[in-house]
Amino acid sequence: MNHYIAWIDRRIAKIFLISAEKMERSQIEIPMSDPETGAREKQFYKAVAEKIQDGNNLLLLGPGVAKHHLLNYLSEQYPALAKKVVGCLVSDQDRKSTRLNSSHITISYAV
Repeated sequence: MNHYIAWIDRRIAKIFLISAEKMERSQIEIPMSDPETGAREKQFYKAVAEKIQDGNNLLLLGPGVAKHHLLNYLSEQYPALAKKVVGCLVSDQDRKSTRLNSSHITISYAV
């Protein structure tokens, strides 16, 4: 059973896979070469969705509205995956930090 935590803002997604066998961290950054912001965002959200598509439970975190935009994208493009989202919470992180902070959880990871 794979559980994912995706911390996302408008430029970067940090994805944490947690399972009985392993814990992995990966990162996806929004491509800045496409002049159309909407096309960049869809490409970004698609890359995140493909990374977490084998998840059984998904928790979306982030400081702004990107987590809600991702949830909307999943609902439209990956409805079965959207149903696996167990929460969408506010969480801050300095991009150089090794900690995610939320009022409900704290995750530390090695870089």
